[in-house]
Formats: sequence, structure tokens, C-alpha cells
Amino acid sequence: MADKTARRPAASAWFTNRGVNIKILTAVLVAALVGGVVGILGITALSRTNDAAHSLYEENLLGVDRAAVMRRATIDMRLNVTNHALSADAAEFSRFREAALEAEATAREKLAEFRAVEITAAQATALDEFESQLDAYVDLRDSRMFPAGEADDYEAWRAARDDASEGIAAMMEALQTVLDEERTVAEAAAQGAEDTYTSSRT
Repeated sequence: MADKTARRPAASAWFTNRGVNIKILTAVLVAALVGGVVGILGITALSRTNDAAHSLYEENLLGVDRAAVMRRATIDMRLNVTNHALSADAAEFSRFREAALEAEATAREKLAEFRAVEITAAQATALDEFESQLDAYVDLRDSRMFPAGEADDYEAWRAARDDASEGIAAMMEALQTVLDEERTVAEAAAQGAEDTYTSSRT
């Protein structure tokens, strides 16, 4: 009985017996196929990396910016309250009072933006503390510091400022906690994005 395998030319022999045009066309098709697969894998990897980078920006870097704006607004509010007390006329009293209120509004706006996105439990606690202390400071500012400033009663104003100092320190500490948490989460997200990119290349 004849060996059936003998009647089946090997694939290499079949290719060897083809004409030059067939060989070139086959090589081009194989190269195109490989290139297409590599291209698809590359696009997928870039898409994953882009998604990770976008998530990092949306969820973490914006959070750092919000916390920084809140800190700056808190400092500006206190500075304007001090300038209000040092004002020489009604126009300056009004200008610095409005500036202090605007700074407060900015801090509260960023606080609301923070609470509209996903945050850690530690950040939520710190933001609650910030808001509580901000409310207490605003109450003291409006009931004691503004009136004392406009009455040129420096002793009363300084007493109110001293009473507010502990709450101010708590506000700044709360914001530092928010920033520290945001940076920790951002670092983890950045490492995740790097790991995604690295795994997509292997």
C-alpha cells in the first residue's frame, strides 16, 4: 500500500513551486496581516492608556486643584477680614467685606464640587470638619469681627481673631488631609496607568 503522505506535498514544497508573483503577493498579504494585528493591539493599548490618563486627570489632579483653591480662598478670606478692620472709610469697609464674602463663596463652591465626585472616607471626614469650622468662623466674623472693625475697636477685634485661631488651624489641617489623601490616590492611579501601559506592550 502506497504511503498516502508521499502523495501530499509539504506546504514548503507547495510554496517553493509557486511563481515569483505568487510568492511576493503571499509575503505582502502576510506582512499586511501582521501589521494589522499589531496596529489593532497598539490602538487598544493607547486607548487604555488614554482612559487611565483621563481618569487620573478627572478624579485626582482636579481634586488637588480644588483643595488648593479652597486653601487659597480661606487665606484670602482671612486677609480681607484683616484689611476690613484696617480700612479708613466706608468704601474700604464695603470693598473688603465683599472680598471676604467672595472668598468664602469660592471655598464653599469647591467644597460642593468635591462632594459631587467620589472621595475617600478620610476626605469626607476632613471636608465635614472644614465646613463645620468654616461655619463657626463666618458666624464669629459676622457677629464680632466685622462690627469691631467698623467701630475701630481693635481690642474687641483682636479678641475675636484669637478666638477664631483654633478653628482656622483646624480648617487648614482638614485641607491638608484632603490634599494628602488626593496625592496618595493620584499616585496609585498613576501607577495603575503605568501598569496598564506596560502590560499592553507585553
